[in-house]
Amino acid sequence: MDNKKYLDKVVDHMVRSTEIENYLWNPTFRPIDRPIPIFSPDVGDDSWGYMIPLYEYLTKQFGLTNDEVKYVIERWVGVMKEIYREDGNVDL
Repeated sequence: MDNKKYLDKVVDHMVRSTEIENYLWNPTFRPIDRPIPIFSPDVGDDSWGYMIPLYEYLTKQFGLTNDEVKYVIERWVGVMKEIYREDGNVDL
């Protein structure tokens, strides 16, 4: 992962492409049209049914490696949780 600036731009793209319909629910990542369970204790291990389409999107759209996908997903989940925290409706 030499180019974290690129990966951070991917995270920014993901944040912009995420829709929060209701702060009581998980956000929907519009390019794959699925809610991503960001409130799971370990979103990567507990949620592969949701994560496979996200993984495929990131590898095909941006050419990311497994380590880069992990970095991007972890950063995106952190940003999304912060957005929910700032709204004040979720105690994380």
